Amino acid sequence: MFKVFQSRKCSRAGAFLFLFLFLFCLLPFSILANEGFDFDEDLEEEAGFSLPLSLKLGLKNAQQISPRRAIFSGASFSPTLAYSLGDFLFHIEGDGFYNLAYRKEKDPSHIISQYEKEWVTRQAYASYVDGDKTLYLGKKIEIVGKNDILSVLDVISPRDTTEALFAGPKQARLGQNLLRFSFGLWESELSLYYSPKGASHKSPEPGHPYAPLALPRVESYTHREKEYYISLSHTFGPFDWVFMGGSPHVRDPLLVLNEGALRKEYHPYDMVGAGLTYTGFGVLFKMEASHFTDYPLMAETLEKHKGFGYALGIDYFSQQYGQFMVEAMGKRVDSYAGKSPEINTNQYAFSYQKGFMRDDLSVQFLLMGIETAANLIGTLKVQYRFMENFELAFSKSLLHIESKAYKELDDYDRYAFSLYWYLDMQKRK
Repeated sequence: MFKVFQSRKCSRAGAFLFLFLFLFCLLPFSILANEGFDFDEDLEEEAGFSLPLSLKLGLKNAQQISPRRAIFSGASFSPTLAYSLGDFLFHIEGDGFYNLAYRKEKDPSHIISQYEKEWVTRQAYASYVDGDKTLYLGKKIEIVGKNDILSVLDVISPRDTTEALFAGPKQARLGQNLLRFSFGLWESELSLYYSPKGASHKSPEPGHPYAPLALPRVESYTHREKEYYISLSHTFGPFDWVFMGGSPHVRDPLLVLNEGALRKEYHPYDMVGAGLTYTGFGVLFKMEASHFTDYPLMAETLEKHKGFGYALGIDYFSQQYGQFMVEAMGKRVDSYAGKSPEINTNQYAFSYQKGFMRDDLSVQFLLMGIETAANLIGTLKVQYRFMENFELAFSKSLLHIESKAYKELDDYDRYAFSLYWYLDMQKRK
C-alpha cells in the first residue's frame, strides 16, 4: 500500500515538473516573437487566437541566514483565468508550489506531505453586471480598507501567514466564499455581503519553520458561523470615504484543551468602522478607524472584550524621486469590567520604491516596526525586467527583535533569488 501511495505522489510530482518544463520549452518561441521574427502574421491575424489565461512561472531559492536552513527551493506556477461571457465574468487565480526545502531539511513527514506540493486557490468567483448593479458569487478577495500595508478595516478576507512577515500584501491575501451584491445608491455604492461559513487565516502547522515555537500540534476542529457585512462608499471631489459594519470571526484560532488534546475554535465578534482618503498637495492622506464588541480572548471562558483600532497613512509619488509611503496602526482591547488593557499593540511601516531604466529596474525598501523601535524588520528587494516577459529578483530581510514576546522572529533573517516568466496567452488583433 505504501509503495502504491508513494508512486502516486511521484506521479503527481512528475506531472507538475512536466507541465513546468513544457511551458519553459515555449521560451525560444517567446524570444523569437519578441525579436520581431515573422511567423506568418497574416495567418495569425485571420485566426485571431485568444485565450483569457495568464501565467506566472517561477524558480526560487530562499535561505534563512542563521541558523542556516532552506526555506524555499523549487518552482511555482501561478495561473489567472478571466473569461467574459456577455454580462458575466468568471475569474480564477491561484498558486502552485513544488518546494524541496522541507525534504532537504528533513522536516517532519506531515510537513513534507502538506507543503512540498501545494496548491492555493486565492480566488474563484463569477460575477454578473447589470447597469450599476453587480452580483458576485464564489471565493473572492475583498479589500475595504484605505491603507496598503496596515489596515483595521480589511477584516473580510483571511490571510496566508505561512510566509510569516515576508509575503507581500497581494501574496498574503486569500479569498473567502461569499455572496456580494453591490448597487448604486444616491451617487454612492452600497454593498451587502454574506458568507455561509467564516474563513480563518491559513497558518503554518506545528513543525513548519515559521510555526510559533510554543505551539504544539493541534487537533483539527472548526467552530465557525455565518458572516454578514455592509459597506457604503462614496467619492466627492478629492475625498473618498467608506463606512462598513459586520460580524467577522477572530481569524486566528483560540486554543481549547479538550480531553487532553488542544483544538482550534473560531468565534465571531461585531465591528463598525470608517475609512477616508484625501488627495491634495501631491499627497494621498489615508485614515481608518474601527470599534468592535464581543471580542473573545480566552477560549476557556470566552470572556468578551471591546476595543478600537486606528490606521493612518501618507503616500507621496514623484517621477523624479520615486514613491514614499508611511503608515501606522494601533489597536486596543479592553475588558467590559474596565480593567487594564488586555491588548495594546502598535505597528509602523515605511516603504520606498523607485524605478530606473524606464522602470525595467525597480528598487524597493520596506521597514516595519512592532511596538517600539527596538523591534524592526527591514527588507530590500531589487527587480529587473528583461525581454519583456522575464523578471529577475533578489531580496534580503534583516530583523532586530528585543521584545521577549517576538524574540523568535530574531532568527528569521533571510535572502532569496527568483526568476519569473510572465506569459499572457490572450492576444489582440
